[in-house]
Amino acid sequence: MTDAVLADSLTRAPITDIVVGEPTGSSSFDITVTYTIGGQPASEDLLVTMHDGKDPGIYGGTTTLSIDEHLDVTVHGVTPTSDSPTILPGSYLLVPTVPYLTLGDQPLLAKDSSDYLGSYDLELSVTDEGIAVFREKVIAEAEACLASKALDPGCGAALPSTLSDGSAIRDGSVQRSQDAESRALLQNITPEPGYSLPTVVSVYGSDLGTIDITAECQNSDGSWSSCELWGYGAGFSFGDPSINLADPALTVEWD
Repeated sequence: MTDAVLADSLTRAPITDIVVGEPTGSSSFDITVTYTIGGQPASEDLLVTMHDGKDPGIYGGTTTLSIDEHLDVTVHGVTPTSDSPTILPGSYLLVPTVPYLTLGDQPLLAKDSSDYLGSYDLELSVTDEGIAVFREKVIAEAEACLASKALDPGCGAALPSTLSDGSAIRDGSVQRSQDAESRALLQNITPEPGYSLPTVVSVYGSDLGTIDITAECQNSDGSWSSCELWGYGAGFSFGDPSINLADPALTVEWD
């Protein structure tokens, strides 16, 4: 911990009321220290060793900061070289290096060596700016798919070329629309970070609302006429859109 980091930590979590207990032992000593950090009481058992009159060595008093290996963060502006750096008691700020992600419920307070803390204890969410970018890109592609007359408009909303009764659907004749409720759902999608790869933010296709469809269908005599299609699942809803925020292109993927 540098002087700058210590000073920053002390602004949020002052260390006061320090009491050093009496040492026990001969060549090595067990010492209990009590203190208050950030207004919370804490204690620490330290081992102090003496070697041939040289400066004493102090063991204990540190803990580990656990960092998600799939999420790059800075700690007080510094990028850790490990996903489990050793830290002293103090107040720690973690900031994702990937744009549009934020870690809430900060700062992390490590009171003593029994505290095992890290990014897993913080709520990862998409920033308001990230939500706006996600909506802009996903809604634009979804509306382009609604405007498409093809059987496969993209966006994970492909229709089969034939109905369940075997009659064909004419490619290029499909009309897609959404009712007011579905349009409102589409306009208000809010992505969440992924569980296994938090930089990939996504929503479920059902969050974008359903799709109403009419098309030209082939009759039993071989002629074509307009028909209204009913169903659910593939073709009647969008796929699941996602964006990897670690990719500068911010490409929308549909699954």
